[in-house]
Amino acid sequence: HDFYGNQKKFGFDYYDNKGNKTTPVTWYKLDGKTKVERSFDYVAGLVGKASLEAADFYQDFDWSKPWFYAAQGYATGTHYANTDMTLDNMNAAKMYFPILAGKLKSPDAETVATKAISDVIDHMKTYNSTYVIGSEKNALNSTNANEVQKTMFGGWFHKSTEYTDQMWCDGQYMGPALLAQIIKHTGKTNNISDNDWDIIAKQFSITWAQLYDKTTGLLYHGFTANPGDDASKSWAGISKEKGIYHSASFWGRANAWYFLALVDILEVMPKDNTYYNTFKNYLSNLATGIAKYQDETTGCWYQVMDKVPASLTGNYLEASCSSIFTAGYLKAIRLGLLDKTTYEPIAKKAYEGLVNQFMVYDNKDNSTIQLVHSCTSAGLGGSNNRAGDDNYYLTGKDASVVTSSDQASQYYYTEGKVLGGFIMAATEYERAYQNQDSKQILFAKDLAPSYDLSTAVTLDATAYGNGTVSYQWYKDGKAIANATSSATYTPTESGSYYCEATA
Repeated sequence: HDFYGNQKKFGFDYYDNKGNKTTPVTWYKLDGKTKVERSFDYVAGLVGKASLEAADFYQDFDWSKPWFYAAQGYATGTHYANTDMTLDNMNAAKMYFPILAGKLKSPDAETVATKAISDVIDHMKTYNSTYVIGSEKNALNSTNANEVQKTMFGGWFHKSTEYTDQMWCDGQYMGPALLAQIIKHTGKTNNISDNDWDIIAKQFSITWAQLYDKTTGLLYHGFTANPGDDASKSWAGISKEKGIYHSASFWGRANAWYFLALVDILEVMPKDNTYYNTFKNYLSNLATGIAKYQDETTGCWYQVMDKVPASLTGNYLEASCSSIFTAGYLKAIRLGLLDKTTYEPIAKKAYEGLVNQFMVYDNKDNSTIQLVHSCTSAGLGGSNNRAGDDNYYLTGKDASVVTSSDQASQYYYTEGKVLGGFIMAATEYERAYQNQDSKQILFAKDLAPSYDLSTAVTLDATAYGNGTVSYQWYKDGKAIANATSSATYTPTESGSYYCEATA
């Protein structure tokens, strides 16, 4: 169970590098005893998409192939389903694009992926005509809406049920960003409308107008077009009379989803598109705001972004938003969407923070690594009457933090939303800094800063590269004679050692 999702034990089946399944994985509830059926889930989909991106980057290495096969196995064996019509479930279909582009895809996967993308397009057509603000599915129309509410018409509900008239930051990553990838995949701009880019731009223009706060440079989690209705009656601070339609707080992962959505959309949007500069401005403004709240000491970000613990008791550095921000910054720099000089120091510090703050040994197996301190889930309204204020994001029933502070805690595992974000961040980091002259050669592990030579110590500089890898060990800056054939070296005297690997 490499990751959990929504407080359930998820995971992909294990494969070897030939595509043979070696170990099946059963899904369970958090108790580890009650089995649950695998579902087409956005958390598993995020991990799958990230794994496929990493596998694609390292496709020339046999050790990366099981990552592709594992994600493909899930995407093929657990077919796209969206009975409740949610943007969340649509989002997991992003796995199918790298599968179809992959050299290792199976005929079965190709069939399943093609059908799934077609089904998503059909569902988006329905969504765009039915589950939108100002449609027949809600109480607002041109005769009873005020001028502000009318500007929200055409916005996609976050979900077709329970969340009528609501748009969340999360949903922009789940829905419109997926539609942008569909445009790239099909080569058409009329998949669900006369002009799909118009639909995408509308979702972002509506959410930006309602959620972006100029003072902080951040986004509120979500807004409702109909304050006080059954779907939003539990929200803190909203008031139609005062013209406040948005939720109360700046939640980290909400901003992260939106940030990465902008990067992903700009990656596939033609530069001569009518909306390109508008999206670039969104990205630039949000990148500035997010950077302003990076913790100076660790390089990470807080669960409630604009509050440090001194001003909000219980606030904590949160792993999933920190991972997704890191991935977003690194990818945007790589694509030339953000200035490298300005943002590279921020991105590098953030990646170091991910490793130093959130990577821990498992509490039962110190050969296994976990990524902790992530928010399990969070939302607005619904059956749990989620208020969307600062207190909710820290103490809400469904917003528990996966923590390493208590090794006996059941919340000591890797949540899929941080795993997916971390894999994307790591892949982008390695694209930037471990791919020398387009020739991939990577050290399998780091050398420690120091070693105690009172007992026998073997230094290990095993490297992965194409062809034969050769090694040269050095002591105090000078090559060690006869230390050229092995990845390992056993020093007999104190000094400063390093190794160069060539492939």
